Amino acid sequence: IMGQGYVGLPVSLGAVEAGFDVVGFDVDRERIDALRRGESFIDDVTEVYNARYLLKATEHEIHRAARSGKDLSVLFLDLDRFKRVNDQYGHLVGSNVLRRLSEVLLDCVRQVDTLARYGGDEFTILLVDTPLRGGVQVAERIRRTVAETLFEGTSGAPIRLTISIGVAAFPNHARDREGLLDVADKAMYRAKSKGRNCVCSAEELES
Repeated sequence: IMGQGYVGLPVSLGAVEAGFDVVGFDVDRERIDALRRGESFIDDVTEVYNARYLLKATEHEIHRAARSGKDLSVLFLDLDRFKRVNDQYGHLVGSNVLRRLSEVLLDCVRQVDTLARYGGDEFTILLVDTPLRGGVQVAERIRRTVAETLFEGTSGAPIRLTISIGVAAFPNHARDREGLLDVADKAMYRAKSKGRNCVCSAEELES
């Protein structure tokens, strides 16, 4: 049974049982049992982490940041008008676009960070040891890169897309997993309401 350790690195059940820290947080019996049951932490379409892994990793990183006194930034990302891609080109092209987007996002973050597909065309990124300002800078770099990327449609026809991103940070905006993800999600929707193709910090929700 294969899983995924740090992004892009395959991991075997044997490695987990050997006690290696292969998925970014302490090995525990729950994860070993999950692998044995064939439950994956990897999204089938994009081959990045899925929401199940994200929830566990967010909990872990919050605890780690609290112990170390360092920051943790969370990015919530959503493609703008992605439904049009599925409607015009079909779901196969849509899936290929999501896979290509995952590659673009991976190129914009560090290996120690966590990229997960939250669902649909929504992705989440955990930026360890990164304060809000740094998170906004990373988000802006991602926004520019996505806007400059040519995605492939039917018969190689180019597709241009944009992305809206919300940024929140621990402990500034929330101190628990649900609260932090919720604030980042709300910031993303604020970015949508501002016209899409932009980055919105959770600080803007307070204004």
